Amino acid sequence: MLNFRILSRTIGSLLFVETGMFLLCLIVAVVYKEADLTAFALSAAVAFGLGLVLKYVGRRSGKTLGRRDAFFIVATTWIIFSSLGVLPMILSGVCTNLTDAFFESISGFTTTGTTVFSNVDLLPHGILLWRSLTQWIGGLGIVIFTMALLPATGESNIRLFSAEATGPTHERLHPRIATTVKWLFSLYIMLTLLCALCLSLCGLDVFDSINHAMSTTATGGFSTHTDGLLYFRNPAVEYVTALFMLLSGINFPLLYLLMQKRRMSTVLANNELRFYLYSILLLFLAATSALILHSHYAPLEAVRSALFHVISIQTTTGFVTDRFAAWWHPMWFVLFFVMITGGCAGSTSGGVKCIRVLTLMRTATNQFRQMLHPNAFLPIKVNQITMSSAMERGLLAFIFWYVLLLLAGTLVFSFLGLPFFQGINVAVCCLSNVGLCDAVVYAPMSELTLAPEAGKWMCAFLMLAGRLEIFPLLLPLAPAFWKEN
Repeated sequence: MLNFRILSRTIGSLLFVETGMFLLCLIVAVVYKEADLTAFALSAAVAFGLGLVLKYVGRRSGKTLGRRDAFFIVATTWIIFSSLGVLPMILSGVCTNLTDAFFESISGFTTTGTTVFSNVDLLPHGILLWRSLTQWIGGLGIVIFTMALLPATGESNIRLFSAEATGPTHERLHPRIATTVKWLFSLYIMLTLLCALCLSLCGLDVFDSINHAMSTTATGGFSTHTDGLLYFRNPAVEYVTALFMLLSGINFPLLYLLMQKRRMSTVLANNELRFYLYSILLLFLAATSALILHSHYAPLEAVRSALFHVISIQTTTGFVTDRFAAWWHPMWFVLFFVMITGGCAGSTSGGVKCIRVLTLMRTATNQFRQMLHPNAFLPIKVNQITMSSAMERGLLAFIFWYVLLLLAGTLVFSFLGLPFFQGINVAVCCLSNVGLCDAVVYAPMSELTLAPEAGKWMCAFLMLAGRLEIFPLLLPLAPAFWKEN
């Protein structure tokens, strides 16, 4: 059974990180002398108090964290963080509806980036920073982010890392998982600061640069303005953002080997990275041609728009500077599947992940060879690793649950009155954490305040399932999870 004392102690420690987030936003509220100051002070007090209580309850817990405990902690932590994340919005009055506040909070933590606010420019600076912080911490992973800041035992670290890290395989940069996490955290900070510096050189002020840098490296998509990046009307901002979205969609351990260890040969040999880059290149060429030939864009404008939006969709960031409804309709179909694919495993991107799509493609093509030679052993290899039967079962199980949740979401949205195509589009955007619910279809979902509350809760569930890659969220619902043996 679950060790509730160690669960209480661990979650209590995690809440101290959220307390620090509230205090950081409190400082911004003080600097700008805005009305959300009290809201963040009360939010920090609630989070800190709850953390202390949980730490006290678990003070005599052991140090060994079981596999079941790790999965439960990951799922519970994301729900608790998102629930407490509503406090600043409710207490400051920018959200009067609990459903809207929870939707906004979980959209941030899961890096989906869909917002219920119709006019973001009216929000206080503290709330704007809070939205960006939720995405930045959610991009790396709440538990992994905390592991980089707070000490924990080795075995517990391994299980927590495995429970939250994205992708079917989890690469290590160091034998000690704590060291791996700290290196990844350092790389994440470096990318964010470098992105903020480049954006400031493009003319953005300090506040906008930092917020958009956090949203970009987290592949989240929140902005400090209602019009997003279109507000700045600056091609240089789009190119810089596209570059850092591209980097953030790469497997972080691989990116570390490239940027810190200069292991170019190892990086270029990675099958998933090549699939990711080739996918972006081919889609960029196709989108550029479509915009020039069918939408009559000027060549330079077509190149910029195609490059920016292909990378934004492939990495599931969701930044938009153009209206997809005006694009050549067959491109919608292609981009729809790109949303599902997403970026690389071990990145901040959402979606199924390139490595799963690549493995699925190789499994499908390998089946033809197997049918011709039924007695031959024909292994499937990705990155020089032979896929075991357990990995293949895990892949098929993930695809099954992804499709099932996609169909369930589409049915719920259709039942609530959305047209079928819009319903499946919203389901994909939420489950893949893309946040482009209003960018592809004619009937916009940007005014989410008009959507039924049941639809918003369904969106929240799909966003969380997509960010946790389904299993950590659904595992506690399995009867076997609660059996002692």
